[in-house]
Amino acid sequence: KIAPVYTCPDSFEVAPDVRRIEECRHAALVTNYVDRDVGRILDSLEKHGIAENTLVVFAGDNGPNGEIRIDGELIHDLATFKSTADQRGGKREVFEGGIRTPLIMQYKGTIPGGTVENLPASLEDLFTTFADAARATHLVKASALLDGVSLLPTLTEKQSSQIRREYLYFEHCNLQAVNWKKIKSNPNSLCSWAVRRFDGWKLLYNYLDGKYYLFDLNSDPSERQNLYGANPELVSSLWSLREEAHIPLKEMGYDGQVEVW
Repeated sequence: KIAPVYTCPDSFEVAPDVRRIEECRHAALVTNYVDRDVGRILDSLEKHGIAENTLVVFAGDNGPNGEIRIDGELIHDLATFKSTADQRGGKREVFEGGIRTPLIMQYKGTIPGGTVENLPASLEDLFTTFADAARATHLVKASALLDGVSLLPTLTEKQSSQIRREYLYFEHCNLQAVNWKKIKSNPNSLCSWAVRRFDGWKLLYNYLDGKYYLFDLNSDPSERQNLYGANPELVSSLWSLREEAHIPLKEMGYDGQVEVW
């Protein structure tokens, strides 16, 4: 379908070239369709009388992609819409622009409307939250492999019973299913990782430039000032958390033509 007529606001500071105009039209199309189709889902819940018994989640699984190309030509620039709110990085990176994403929930009659929470959370928390909401916490207790915690106490204004972890861990390996042999022998060649402690300190390794970074997100949310060389004791403390969270690739075995872990 043809995208609606759309003009980028002046605040976007978009140059009047064809690529940027098409980019704005595509964004309008996506926005309109997302708004329409999410609305259809919510309307259906109301129609069937189950809106107050349904937890709806709207989430992003990674930051925006600033490297979308067609025939080698860049067709999206993160600067066009300030897609990361000036945070560093984007999709496939462990800087804040790659891991800080929207998380919106609706649970009528349970979550107060208009509530804004600052509790650090991850998509790994969703399964545990769903199980808690469905009163099926036995599914969580039966698995020792789940790292997520239920966010329901915070969402229902019972913060005193909210389990609070010390940190979140993120890791991205480029095309791991294809490059697993190289990653196993030399993880730093293709893998980035980050430990984000809840007091605001963050340690990360970026394989794209082979550098380590230490940031104080409280004073430097855009991650511009690398403090890695200034506080070795803090680096050591955060590194120990990384060692706790990281699971290295296992040996691959072969059963005929089928690869098994």
